[in-house]
Amino acid sequence: MEAYNNGKNHDVGSREFFRQWNPSRPAQAPPKMKEADWSDPSNPSFTGSSATTPKGILDAFTKYGAPFALQSGVAQGCPLSPLLFLCITEALTRLIQQDDTIKGIEAGGIQHKISQFADDTTLIAKPTDLPRMQKHLDTWCEATGMKENKNKREGLLLGRLNRFKDQAPQNIVAVWTPDGTSIRALGVPMGNKLDEEEWWFKRYRIVKARIAAWKSLSHLSITGRSLLLQAILYGSLRYWLFAMRMPESLHVALDKDSYNLLWAQQPEILSDEDGTTAKSRAYIHRRASLLPQKQGGGGVMHFRSHAQAYYAQWIRRYLEPGDQPWKNVADRWLATSIHGRGALLINNPPPTPTLPPHATYLRQCLISFSRPRMCGVVKCLVMLLMLRWVRLVMPSSGVWVVHPFGLGKVWVTDPPRRMSTAFGWSSSSSSSVGMVLQTAACVMVARAMMWWLTVSPVS
Repeated sequence: MEAYNNGKNHDVGSREFFRQWNPSRPAQAPPKMKEADWSDPSNPSFTGSSATTPKGILDAFTKYGAPFALQSGVAQGCPLSPLLFLCITEALTRLIQQDDTIKGIEAGGIQHKISQFADDTTLIAKPTDLPRMQKHLDTWCEATGMKENKNKREGLLLGRLNRFKDQAPQNIVAVWTPDGTSIRALGVPMGNKLDEEEWWFKRYRIVKARIAAWKSLSHLSITGRSLLLQAILYGSLRYWLFAMRMPESLHVALDKDSYNLLWAQQPEILSDEDGTTAKSRAYIHRRASLLPQKQGGGGVMHFRSHAQAYYAQWIRRYLEPGDQPWKNVADRWLATSIHGRGALLINNPPPTPTLPPHATYLRQCLISFSRPRMCGVVKCLVMLLMLRWVRLVMPSSGVWVVHPFGLGKVWVTDPPRRMSTAFGWSSSSSSSVGMVLQTAACVMVARAMMWWLTVSPVS
């Protein structure tokens, strides 16, 4: 940097090299790319000559460095590296996809043979496909200089092969993944008869051990504790919500941990227990704490709703235009009617085929996607019933009411009898005291219902 700063006045070329290319800048035209003598880095000097050709410009900037041989590999931090790597791996993709002798697994009339993300490659094959796939893999490695790390190769048997393991292909992997264990693709576990709840709690205990080492949280505000909670406890588990359903038992444990971390005067988290048994008491009402701080709340995340949003966003992506392979697989169960994928948006969708028993995540995505809609429908029905039967305060007077549809004016006529009938109470008593008590009770119920309609989160 010192040499660059000292060379600003001597070497126009090096100065312009650090600027974005602009053909209209005269100093960046080849005739103006002046060469410099960098034999003394602390005092570069203009040599008196200019580079006017691309080769000359290249020589002017590289002649002072020692040459080095190019090797295979990915330069970390270089923005061009991932694009170059994709160009290289595309050859393997086309070798396998364009081989008609490789059948793969067919779903929705489409053959799925290979799945790739960066340097993670998953081959989807029948036993007869494996020799051809291995040949293409060897050809690609030889042509590009790449080398497969066979110590990381894993295999998972599906369907009939998993039931009759003696018929599994040999010399593909050292050991086929047994039932109850998993392979990992992009960090997500996949396996036959995998206990996902046990897997979740294993990850949770690793994170919990790290949190138990935190000390001196008593001085942190609710904002600071909430940020730590989201970054460490929730943040360490959030990634797997993209592909796995979090069990209810883990949600309960997380609720206890987060409650203690947020509200205890001196949080006490033990790594050897699921959840937290230590007592604490919140100084903000739970529903109010979920509101933004600008609205008088605590800005606390409602993690259950957060998880539901992760599930529901897959259906939103599914409904977006596109023909990705995973959408074609989902079409097998979700787009069987004449409405196609749009059937999920119909108020009374036509019946769809039953999802496979093990498609728990897809089932949860559908439930989470439909839950806000159903919650909105239920709230609307409750509001309509309330506006139909509930009459507030005094006869022949109008009261302005705030509800999800905006401001509305409710006119009161014979409130005790109408309201008592609506809520199933007896109105045979004609005493003024009874009417006043019934009216007050109905007003309280109506206000409580309206408060629930306004602030209740999706859970």
